[in-house]
Amino acid sequence: MFIREHRDEIAAFFAAHEGDEERGNFLRSFFSGAVVEMTLGSGQRVGLQAFADRLHLWRGEPDAREAEEYPSWWGVANRVYGMMLMGQWLEAPKEATADKAVAFALPQEAIDYVLTANGTSYKLRIYEQFQKQDGSAKNIRFLKDLYGIGGHSDAIPGSGYWEDHDAKGITISDGSKKLLLPWAKAEKRIGELIAADRYLSRADMKAYPAFRQEREAKEARAKIGEEFNSIIREYNDYRRQLGDTVLLNQYVLTDCGQAIASQRSLKGVVSDMMVCMASRMSGRI
Repeated sequence: MFIREHRDEIAAFFAAHEGDEERGNFLRSFFSGAVVEMTLGSGQRVGLQAFADRLHLWRGEPDAREAEEYPSWWGVANRVYGMMLMGQWLEAPKEATADKAVAFALPQEAIDYVLTANGTSYKLRIYEQFQKQDGSAKNIRFLKDLYGIGGHSDAIPGSGYWEDHDAKGITISDGSKKLLLPWAKAEKRIGELIAADRYLSRADMKAYPAFRQEREAKEARAKIGEEFNSIIREYNDYRRQLGDTVLLNQYVLTDCGQAIASQRSLKGVVSDMMVCMASRMSGRI
């Protein structure tokens, strides 16, 4: 059976479950596996058949199909979610406010999806920056530097839209029309999402403690590495004051300091430092 009559139930499930696989399995439960064919109002003949791992879709007569595809169930879930984001699943879309120069508008939920679609590590770095309360100017600079220049297709699942980002901001386009979200507006909206506890997903929040622990350990390692390099510089300055021309090789030892800072664990830092020094200083101090 088609799932039109279950749209409210599906929307509620998607709101409570974020995983693509879990959503896909839920959608699969509405299909029996039988071949289903129908004629649309336009006169176009279409059909489908559900399998354990994917959905077979086609257009055209049984003996003369014009097009076929076999999306996985998580792919089907993505398409359904894209319809929800675009306001095409339950009701007419609620458009976000856009500048007069913008050629088209998108539902606010779709724009929010683009802003929150980064990987967990990127989102947690952004989240921590906003927690510093450094002000919009520093947040905007941080976003520009973190995003850099790039983009990707399928910015909103199943929409065919592209997302591009550069020094101007984030652009969502369909090839002919585009919506530019300047960094000032992106920063403002991200701040609103964070304040409403809607920026990080449940999976992001679960990963946050480990992320913080790793960041703090990295900062501690960097401090040790810098202190090590500072000792080398001060020692050489002291030897110069004594008129000594035979100094420690600062460049080689600085490599050791950087190696210390890059270690994943503080355990064994001293022994790692000694190994580094032995291997790199031999005959060069």
